[in-house]
Amino acid sequence: MLATAFNLSNEQAVTLVSLPSVFASQLAIYYATTRYIYGLSRGGYMPPALSLTTKNGAPYTAMAATSVMFGILSAVLQYSSDKSTSAIFLTIGTIFALTAYIVQPILYIRLKFRLPALPRPFNARVFGIPAAVINLIIASAALVGMVVLNSMWQWCLLWVAIGYVCMIPFYILVVRHYLMDSPEKMFIKRQLDSMMRESLMTSSTSGKGQSMAK
Repeated sequence: MLATAFNLSNEQAVTLVSLPSVFASQLAIYYATTRYIYGLSRGGYMPPALSLTTKNGAPYTAMAATSVMFGILSAVLQYSSDKSTSAIFLTIGTIFALTAYIVQPILYIRLKFRLPALPRPFNARVFGIPAAVINLIIASAALVGMVVLNSMWQWCLLWVAIGYVCMIPFYILVVRHYLMDSPEKMFIKRQLDSMMRESLMTSSTSGKGQSMAK
């Protein structure tokens, strides 16, 4: 219908129809990347300046860093003479995403067992851990399956692993010193201290009650 009404080719019509979903996808990727940078900065894994926010809570420095990174990546993909560059970047990005989808449910389950009373904005009481396990299985199966079946994924995974290994000295020499005083660590420390005080008060109250009963 679009091709007939606007004198477009089928390819142009499909592109026109897909533009809203492409824009929505790019916005979601931008939001997720900004949130990752902000979260890593809050956790002490990236410079503290990347977690600065406006008075309304918008992480403007993380958004600026994301914009610069996306601009550089777009320029590389636009002007690269190698036709496989786009596929390589897409594969590496997917491997990073699947790695996050594997690590996140593991950490979620671990926190659920170690700090069950930790205040959370949203608490999935029934389906939290089962959903995390399903997510972990799907992400692990997708990563293993693509690496086994696709040689490009094998090479990209190798380079990602090399990148992780090269980051170890940076973590030991720089990042580790920021972790102890990071906002996330301080938040968890305050929660643990509060839980400890409540536990001691409960124990003290129950002890007094038993003494009076005797």
